[in-house]
Amino acid sequence: MLKISLPLCLVFLLLLVINKKSEVKSDDLCAEGLGECGSDCDQRCKARHIPAENPQGRCNRLGNEALCECLYSCRMTPPPGKVCQDGLGQCSAKCNNDCCSAKCASKHNGGQGYCDTNVGIRLCQCSYPC
Repeated sequence: MLKISLPLCLVFLLLLVINKKSEVKSDDLCAEGLGECGSDCDQRCKARHIPAENPQGRCNRLGNEALCECLYSCRMTPPPGKVCQDGLGQCSAKCNNDCCSAKCASKHNGGQGYCDTNVGIRLCQCSYPC
C-alpha cells in the first residue's frame, strides 16, 4: 500500500490553492484597441470607462507600430451605452489634460476629456455618455 506523508499532502493542497487563485478568467478582464499610441493612452482609456472598472491604458508594439490597448474589468461593466465624442479645440501649456477634462465635464454631463496627440497637434477630445 502506498503511504503518503502529511507534509506532502499539505504541500500539494497549498499548490492547488495557489494555482486556483492565480487563474484569471477571461470574463474578468476586457481589452479594447484605441488606435495609435501617444502619451495620452492611459487618459483615453480612463475617459471611456468608469473608475470602478479600473481602466488602464498601455502601449503595445506591433512591428514598427505602437498601439494603445485599454484594459478594464468586465465584471463592473454596465450594459454598453453609447459614447459620443466632441472636439474642444487645441490643448496647450495653459490647458493640458486636467483643463481639457474640466472643459469637457462642464460642457457634457459625465464627460471626461484628454489631450489627443495622434494627429500631430494636441487636441482636446471629450468622451461623454449620450
